[in-house]
Amino acid sequence: MDGNIIIISLIAVFCGIFAGMLGSPGFTLIVPLLMITGVCPNFSVALGIFFIGVILPDLVNAIRYFFENRKIIDIKLTIIFTLIFAVFSSTSLYYSKYISDKKKMYIAAFIQIFSGLWYFLYARNL
Repeated sequence: MDGNIIIISLIAVFCGIFAGMLGSPGFTLIVPLLMITGVCPNFSVALGIFFIGVILPDLVNAIRYFFENRKIIDIKLTIIFTLIFAVFSSTSLYYSKYISDKKKMYIAAFIQIFSGLWYFLYARNL
């Protein structure tokens, strides 16, 4: 990694810690991991991965609960949406050349899945 990526990664870590203190723990994990590992050195693309892989499944789930008026969080639906969006966003980034090889694509998908599940389990315990 060159100096710029390290500086941007450190900024992402501090932004992630700040966002985590404000109640968004998924951001604390995924953006710094994507950038420090070199999977996705571009901060805006890392934020896009975070949004597609973590926030969007939660948003879809929240909309479903709003219409069904349910109070219990359905872990199966969250896992399914997290997996679908993680795979979709990682493969689309790979084919759009933001991620240079398949190994990095798999790492990005794993980080998204892990942080999405971690975010869900954290939110469930609140």
